[in-house]
Amino acid sequence: MLLSLRAYARHRRTLGLSGGTLRSVQKAIESGRITLIDGKVDPEVADIQWERKTDVVQQARGASGGAGTPLQPAGEGERLAGNNGGQRGTYFDNKSRRELAEAQLSELELREKTGELVRKSDVSRETFTIFRALRDRLGGVTDRIAAIVAAESDIARVHELIASEIKSALREIADGLAPAG
Repeated sequence: MLLSLRAYARHRRTLGLSGGTLRSVQKAIESGRITLIDGKVDPEVADIQWERKTDVVQQARGASGGAGTPLQPAGEGERLAGNNGGQRGTYFDNKSRRELAEAQLSELELREKTGELVRKSDVSRETFTIFRALRDRLGGVTDRIAAIVAAESDIARVHELIASEIKSALREIADGLAPAG
Protein backbone atom coordinates (compact mmCIF):
# COMPACT_ATOMS: atom_id res chain seq x y z
CA MET A 1 0.00 0.00 0.00
CA LEU A 2 1.47 3.33 -1.07
CA LEU A 3 1.31 6.32 1.28
CA SER A 4 1.39 10.07 0.80
CA LEU A 5 4.45 11.89 2.15
CA ARG A 6 2.52 13.09 5.22
CA ALA A 7 1.13 9.61 5.87
CA TYR A 8 4.62 8.14 5.58
CA ALA A 9 5.94 10.68 8.10
CA ARG A 10 3.09 9.70 10.43
CA HIS A 11 3.98 6.01 9.87
CA ARG A 12 7.59 6.66 10.93
CA ARG A 13 6.48 8.71 13.95
CA THR A 14 4.05 5.95 15.01
CA LEU A 15 6.85 3.36 14.86
CA GLY A 16 9.12 5.63 16.89
CA LEU A 17 11.55 6.03 13.99
CA SER A 18 13.40 9.18 13.07
CA GLY A 19 12.02 11.16 10.16
CA GLY A 20 8.54 11.54 11.55
CA THR A 21 7.98 14.95 9.98
CA LEU A 22 6.98 15.95 6.47
CA ARG A 23 10.20 17.96 6.09
CA SER A 24 12.33 14.96 7.11
CA VAL A 25 10.61 12.80 4.49
CA GLN A 26 11.07 15.52 1.87
CA LYS A 27 14.79 15.79 2.72
CA ALA A 28 15.17 12.01 2.46
CA ILE A 29 13.60 12.10 -1.01
CA GLU A 30 15.72 15.07 -2.12
CA SER A 31 18.93 13.39 -0.98
CA GLY A 32 17.99 10.10 -2.66
CA ARG A 33 17.76 8.13 0.58
CA ILE A 34 14.24 6.98 -0.33
CA THR A 35 12.48 6.71 -3.67
CA LEU A 36 8.93 7.41 -4.71
CA ILE A 37 6.54 5.35 -6.79
CA ASP A 38 4.18 7.58 -8.75
CA GLY A 39 4.65 10.33 -6.16
CA LYS A 40 3.84 8.01 -3.25
CA VAL A 41 5.93 6.07 -0.73
CA ASP A 42 5.99 2.30 -0.27
CA PRO A 43 6.58 2.24 3.51
CA GLU A 44 8.26 -1.17 3.63
CA VAL A 45 10.73 -0.33 0.85
CA ALA A 46 11.30 3.22 2.10
CA ASP A 47 11.99 2.06 5.67
CA ILE A 48 14.68 -0.31 4.38
CA GLN A 49 16.14 2.38 2.10
CA TRP A 50 16.07 4.92 4.93
CA GLU A 51 17.93 2.58 7.27
CA ARG A 52 20.56 1.59 4.71
CA LYS A 53 21.22 5.04 3.31
CA THR A 54 21.14 7.14 6.48
CA ASP A 55 24.41 8.06 8.20
CA VAL A 56 23.61 7.62 11.89
CA VAL A 57 26.41 10.01 12.92
CA GLN A 58 25.05 12.72 10.64
CA GLN A 59 21.52 12.04 11.86
CA ALA A 60 22.58 12.34 15.50
CA ARG A 61 24.47 15.55 14.68
CA GLY A 62 21.30 16.98 13.13
CA ALA A 63 19.22 15.91 16.12
CA SER A 64 21.62 17.74 18.46
CA GLY A 65 21.37 20.94 16.45
CA GLY A 66 24.73 20.42 14.75
CA ALA A 67 26.59 20.47 18.07
CA GLY A 68 29.16 17.90 16.97
CA THR A 69 29.27 14.14 16.82
CA PRO A 70 27.69 11.96 19.49
CA LEU A 71 29.89 10.12 21.93
CA GLN A 72 31.00 6.79 20.59
CA PRO A 73 33.48 4.15 21.67
CA ALA A 74 36.84 4.45 19.93
CA GLY A 75 38.87 1.33 20.47
CA GLU A 76 41.72 -0.14 18.52
CA GLY A 77 40.85 -0.52 14.84
CA GLU A 78 37.93 1.91 15.11
CA ARG A 79 37.82 5.54 14.12
CA LEU A 80 35.96 8.66 14.96
CA ALA A 81 33.63 9.98 12.29
CA GLY A 82 35.41 11.70 9.41
CA ASN A 83 38.90 10.54 10.34
CA ASN A 84 39.48 7.34 8.43
CA GLY A 85 40.98 8.30 5.11
CA GLY A 86 38.45 5.90 3.50
CA GLN A 87 39.93 2.85 5.18
CA ARG A 88 37.57 1.70 7.94
CA GLY A 89 33.93 2.19 8.78
CA THR A 90 32.59 4.01 11.79
CA TYR A 91 31.83 2.27 15.02
CA PHE A 92 28.16 2.30 14.03
CA ASP A 93 28.92 0.85 10.57
CA ASN A 94 30.85 -1.98 12.18
CA LYS A 95 28.14 -2.55 14.76
CA SER A 96 25.47 -2.61 12.04
CA ARG A 97 27.44 -5.12 9.97
CA ARG A 98 27.98 -7.34 13.02
CA GLU A 99 24.29 -7.22 13.95
CA LEU A 100 23.30 -7.99 10.35
CA ALA A 101 25.70 -10.96 10.27
CA GLU A 102 24.33 -12.24 13.58
CA ALA A 103 20.76 -11.91 12.31
CA GLN A 104 21.62 -13.74 9.08
CA LEU A 105 23.34 -16.52 11.03
CA SER A 106 20.32 -16.87 13.31
CA GLU A 107 18.05 -17.04 10.27
CA LEU A 108 20.18 -19.80 8.73
CA GLU A 109 20.22 -21.76 12.00
CA LEU A 110 16.43 -21.48 12.26
CA ARG A 111 15.95 -22.61 8.66
CA GLU A 112 18.26 -25.57 9.27
CA LYS A 113 16.38 -26.59 12.42
CA THR A 114 13.01 -26.36 10.64
CA GLY A 115 14.31 -28.53 7.80
CA GLU A 116 14.32 -25.81 5.12
CA LEU A 117 18.11 -26.00 4.82
CA VAL A 118 20.48 -28.94 4.92
CA ARG A 119 24.25 -29.05 5.20
CA LYS A 120 26.17 -29.35 1.95
CA SER A 121 28.28 -32.18 3.41
CA ASP A 122 25.12 -34.18 4.23
CA VAL A 123 23.80 -33.71 0.70
CA SER A 124 27.16 -34.67 -0.82
CA ARG A 125 27.40 -37.81 1.31
CA GLU A 126 23.82 -38.87 0.52
CA THR A 127 24.30 -38.17 -3.19
CA PHE A 128 27.47 -40.25 -3.22
CA THR A 129 25.65 -43.13 -1.50
CA ILE A 130 22.75 -42.99 -3.96
CA PHE A 131 24.97 -42.91 -7.04
CA ARG A 132 27.12 -45.74 -5.71
CA ALA A 133 24.00 -47.89 -5.20
CA LEU A 134 22.77 -46.94 -8.67
CA ARG A 135 26.15 -47.83 -10.22
CA ASP A 136 26.26 -51.17 -8.40
CA ARG A 137 22.66 -52.06 -9.29
CA LEU A 138 22.95 -51.09 -12.95
CA GLY A 139 26.39 -52.69 -13.22
CA GLY A 140 24.83 -56.03 -12.25
CA VAL A 141 22.19 -55.88 -15.01
CA THR A 142 24.54 -57.33 -17.62
CA ASP A 143 25.53 -60.25 -15.40
CA ARG A 144 21.88 -61.05 -14.65
CA ILE A 145 20.51 -60.97 -18.20
CA ALA A 146 23.49 -61.74 -20.48
CA ALA A 147 22.64 -65.44 -20.90
CA ILE A 148 18.93 -64.71 -21.43
CA VAL A 149 19.64 -62.03 -24.04
CA ALA A 150 22.19 -64.25 -25.81
CA ALA A 151 19.53 -66.92 -26.31
CA GLU A 152 17.06 -64.46 -27.87
CA SER A 153 16.92 -63.93 -31.62
CA ASP A 154 14.05 -61.40 -31.58
CA ILE A 155 15.43 -57.86 -31.29
CA ALA A 156 12.16 -56.54 -29.79
CA ARG A 157 12.33 -59.17 -27.05
CA VAL A 158 16.00 -58.31 -26.33
CA HIS A 159 15.03 -54.64 -26.03
CA GLU A 160 12.12 -55.54 -23.73
CA LEU A 161 14.36 -57.66 -21.45
CA ILE A 162 17.03 -54.96 -21.12
CA ALA A 163 14.49 -52.16 -20.55
CA SER A 164 12.62 -54.24 -17.97
CA GLU A 165 15.80 -55.03 -16.04
CA ILE A 166 16.92 -51.37 -16.06
CA LYS A 167 13.47 -50.20 -14.89
CA SER A 168 13.57 -52.78 -12.12
CA ALA A 169 16.99 -51.59 -10.98
CA LEU A 170 15.87 -47.95 -11.01
CA ARG A 171 12.64 -48.78 -9.16
CA GLU A 172 14.63 -50.60 -6.49
CA ILE A 173 16.86 -47.54 -6.00
CA ALA A 174 13.84 -45.19 -5.92
CA ASP A 175 12.06 -47.40 -3.38
CA GLY A 176 15.15 -47.23 -1.19
CA LEU A 177 14.98 -43.40 -1.33
CA ALA A 178 11.29 -43.10 -0.52
CA PRO A 179 10.67 -41.81 2.99
CA ALA A 180 9.49 -44.45 5.43
CA GLY A 181 5.99 -43.97 6.57
